[in-house]
Amino acid sequence: MSALQDELVKESKGLLSLLNETIIRIMEKLSSEDLANLADTCIRLREVVRKLTAGENSPSYSIESIDESDCTCE
Repeated sequence: MSALQDELVKESKGLLSLLNETIIRIMEKLSSEDLANLADTCIRLREVVRKLTAGENSPSYSIESIDESDCTCE
């Protein structure tokens, strides 16, 4: 690995660490209801992505099928 690649890897790890710390701080401030809503949304998005990448082209599996009104994080 070249010196430039080593430096990029080091900077990337630093940025990922900073991002991880930021996410943890945000999550600590969320209520349990907000966390439950976030988890539910992530599960639904994961299912949509799984079905889209599996080649299931049914309109019911589109990103638009996720109802934004179900996501009430305030």
